[in-house]
Amino acid sequence: AGYRLGGGDIVGEFPDQKKTGLWAYAESMGIAMDKEQAHRAVAIFRSIYPEIVQLWYDLENAISRVMAGEGPQRVGPVTFTLKAPFLLARLPSGRCLFYCRPKMEQKTRTWPDGRKTTKLQLTYEGIHQTTKKWVRMDTHGGKVVENLVQAIANDILRHGLRKADAAGFPVVLHVHDEIGALVRRNDPKLTVRALESCITDQPYWAKGLPLGAEGFESVFYKKG
Repeated sequence: AGYRLGGGDIVGEFPDQKKTGLWAYAESMGIAMDKEQAHRAVAIFRSIYPEIVQLWYDLENAISRVMAGEGPQRVGPVTFTLKAPFLLARLPSGRCLFYCRPKMEQKTRTWPDGRKTTKLQLTYEGIHQTTKKWVRMDTHGGKVVENLVQAIANDILRHGLRKADAAGFPVVLHVHDEIGALVRRNDPKLTVRALESCITDQPYWAKGLPLGAEGFESVFYKKG
C-alpha cells in the first residue's frame, strides 16, 4: 500500500478476467480477503500514513516541474534533473536512477464502474517485466517511491557488503537484503553479530535512517 497499491477490482473480459490490487496480492500470498476488506485496508493505511500519500503527489509535482523546464527539483533527500536522454533521480548516496527518454503524456483510465479519468503522467522507455521487451511504460508517484526505496535499500546492502569484506568475511552470496558468508564453525571473530554490525553500519549519507538486522548460523543456506 505504500507504493499506491489500490484495493483492487476484476478487470478483463470472461474468460480472461483477473483480480487486481491488494485483493489479488492477498490471494497470491494465501490470505483470505474479499474485495471490500481489501479496499477498507487500503483506506485505513492511507488515513494512518497521510505523509506517504503526500509523498506520492510531491514526487509527481517535482517531476512535472522538471519536465516543464523549471530546473532541478528536490523532494526530501532526492533530486530530480534532466540530462538528455534521461530524467535522473539522484539518490542520497550520490548514485542516480535513470528514466530513459521521459515524456509527460495524457493517460486515460477506465474504472470498473465505467468512469473515465485523464491525467498527465510520466512515461519512459524500459524493459517490460513480463515480456522482457523494450517498451514505453507509464509511472506514478507510488511506483517512483518503490523505485527510490528499493534503490536506497540496494545502496545500504552494497555498503554492508563492502564492510563485511573489509572485516574478513568470505561473502559467497547475497539474496535481496541478505548477506551470506562461508566461515569456519565457532570462528571467534567472524560471528553472526559481527556480520549484523556490518550490514547495519550507517553510511555517512544515511544519517538518521534506522537500520536493523537479524542473522543466523546454519550448515547450509536457508531462509531464516
